[in-house]
Amino acid sequence: MQTVVIAIATMMAVASAVVAGSLMVAAAAPFDHAFAKQRGAHLTAQFDPARVSTAELAATRKLDGVTASAGPYSSTSFRPVDQTGFRLPTMTLVGRSGADSAVDRVEMKSGRWVQEPGEIVLSTSFEGPGTEIGSILKSTSGTASAPALKVVGFALSTSKTADSWATPAQVEAVASQGHSVTYQMLYRFDSAATKHQILADRMQLDSVTGSAALLGTRSWLDTKREADQGAAATVPFVMAFGVLGIVMSVITVSSVISGAVGVGLRRIGILKALGFTPREIVRAYVAQAMVPAVTGIILGVLMGNVLAVPMLADAESV
Repeated sequence: MQTVVIAIATMMAVASAVVAGSLMVAAAAPFDHAFAKQRGAHLTAQFDPARVSTAELAATRKLDGVTASAGPYSSTSFRPVDQTGFRLPTMTLVGRSGADSAVDRVEMKSGRWVQEPGEIVLSTSFEGPGTEIGSILKSTSGTASAPALKVVGFALSTSKTADSWATPAQVEAVASQGHSVTYQMLYRFDSAATKHQILADRMQLDSVTGSAALLGTRSWLDTKREADQGAAATVPFVMAFGVLGIVMSVITVSSVISGAVGVGLRRIGILKALGFTPREIVRAYVAQAMVPAVTGIILGVLMGNVLAVPMLADAESV
């Protein structure tokens, strides 16, 4: 009975510790981890196609301090209508041929990436009853010729460079309904930790394209501040549960071992009467506990990793 109890208690304690430790790691600087994983954009820039060419935008990739770039992507803003007639909030639509990129690697949460015109991937913030996978959206209301867009997936962009994605041809079709088109460029710099460094990076873009061509920029520092404010109420609770899980694991193992020793006091007394030293008795009890404990540890690590997968997925989304 002691062997079974030690194995089960150790397994549960180790599983709890693995989950708790994983949650603590996930709760520490969550935006920074996600931003690094997705190769987030330090600067998202919008350009006027009438004032700058794609060749000039390509030249910005060679500016001093630019470590990676992506684009130009066709971009437009529109307010789609779902199949029930409800108008969704205005969203930014960007034309990209794939989710992976040197900057801003968009991560699919469900569904798939767009493969042909007529399909659209939405940001997870727009996921809801009227916009599930397979839903049909209209790019404008009251227009029979408005392009129909089928929702094929939901994706996450830590940089928040867009609210939705489609093929470049689809973006042009949506823009033809009276929406303006801009070029979107994404940049990563070797120095972008402060507002002054971001401002210096933007001034470099002005020097190549001209201030009139640069319509606007979004700094990753603004995105980070918004994300940290949104997670501010969640992180302390996740950290607290992580600490509590590890503390309870230690208490559980200690209680089981103490109980095993307490139950065996009579046997320990007999062993001492037969001439065993305290060191030999401790060594014998440790050896007896190690076999079920090691078994419980191995099973606990496996169980902890299995349990951590759905919990960490939720924590990452938060």
